[in-house]
Amino acid sequence: MLAREVLAGLLECFCELDRRIQHYNDYVDDVIDAMVRMMRTDRGVTGSVNIGNATEVSMLALAEKVLTVTESRSRIRFAPLPPDDPRQRRPDLALANQRLDWQLTVGLDDGLKKTIAHFRRALSV
Repeated sequence: MLAREVLAGLLECFCELDRRIQHYNDYVDDVIDAMVRMMRTDRGVTGSVNIGNATEVSMLALAEKVLTVTESRSRIRFAPLPPDDPRQRRPDLALANQRLDWQLTVGLDDGLKKTIAHFRRALSV
């Protein structure tokens, strides 16, 4: 399968969504930074620590942005939400901010550009 077909397939899978879904997007560098900070905490810091982005973006807006940035001709398909889909995704980041001194550093636009550039290099598109 050609790299272009793989990327197009990924975009088409990504774009099958329910227009009501809201999502919070994180770039991998920020996630790794939070994980490393958690591993370096003292033994008194245990349990779950939410990491993520407090800025909500609709999946439709995200899909449209990806299609624009990639100049893809893929079409967005809409599907119903799965029955077990959480209605609220907004993470409480207070613990990450307080205990890990952590916050996102890469915004959505920059993260998308970096991610798309990576896949273009990896897939030789």
